[in-house]
Amino acid sequence: MQPVPQSNPPRLSAAVQSFLIYCESRNLSPRTVGFYGEKLRECIRLLDDPPVTQVTTDQLRHLVVYWTKLHKRCPQLPQRDRGTGLAATTVNGYIRSLRVLFRYLTDEGILAQSPATKLQLLKTPEFLGTALDPPEVESMVRWRAPATYHFRRDKALCLLLLDTGIRVGEAVALRLQDVSWADRTLTVFGKGRKVRVVPFGRQSARALSSYLAARPSDTRPEAALFLTSTGNPLTVWRARHIVRLAAARAGLHDKAVSPHMLRRTFATMWISHGGDPFSLQRILGHTTMEMVNRYVRLTTTDLRARHSAIGPVDHIVPSSGRVVPGPRRRQH
Repeated sequence: MQPVPQSNPPRLSAAVQSFLIYCESRNLSPRTVGFYGEKLRECIRLLDDPPVTQVTTDQLRHLVVYWTKLHKRCPQLPQRDRGTGLAATTVNGYIRSLRVLFRYLTDEGILAQSPATKLQLLKTPEFLGTALDPPEVESMVRWRAPATYHFRRDKALCLLLLDTGIRVGEAVALRLQDVSWADRTLTVFGKGRKVRVVPFGRQSARALSSYLAARPSDTRPEAALFLTSTGNPLTVWRARHIVRLAAARAGLHDKAVSPHMLRRTFATMWISHGGDPFSLQRILGHTTMEMVNRYVRLTTTDLRARHSAIGPVDHIVPSSGRVVPGPRRRQH
């Protein structure tokens, strides 16, 4: 049975507020709720806060054109930010937020149907990103950290990110009780409050053990694993800074190394060394294979480059560049 739309519909601002409360009641992460709130408040401003029943598909398409082109073809919208437009990924964030909002309003019986159903996501160029190559990984691993608290912590954090592929936010959220030394695994709390178990190797275990020997004496199981020198949990921002500094110490001065690059490096090396994509999906915490397939394509690109350099068939062609002719076909 379909819900009956309300006879006195709320304005868009009230509907958005109700939707955000609904998101919090579902225990969505503060980051997700904040993302929806930011995008939808901009929509309220641009549409001048109409009743939700007056929002049409055509109006929403005008919004998409406005965000994409910021052009005079949208005379009913505020005349600001004329120029090149927003990136497709940013516009898609607005579109996804509108879709979720209006699906909520139809499920709640406030609207009979969603005006955002027919909004199409924009095509985005696929950016595979870069990863560290094996010599650079070796530099990160073999870098000898001085026997001080900060250096031990930084080395342990970098090796753990590189060895497990976990996200930087997941790393700083680790607690002492999340480390299982018996089987060398981490209990990781990922996106959507989902829990997964991720293995780590012997070298990471040694670096982590060395760090813990110098770590402040807060041994409560629920205490954060990575701490500042004053005993506070590391922030995501601080962890990113640590990775950049550690890469520079390892001699990687010409590369902007980030925690996500370490995650990408783990994924591509997993595929290159024969690891199966389905296990990789579980380790990385992806709900679909879409992102894993990107890592597979990145690895394939790397393999093509290496084949161009060392492919045996191409390298038997004379250095003059002359193509060796094949056998002539017999004439009948």
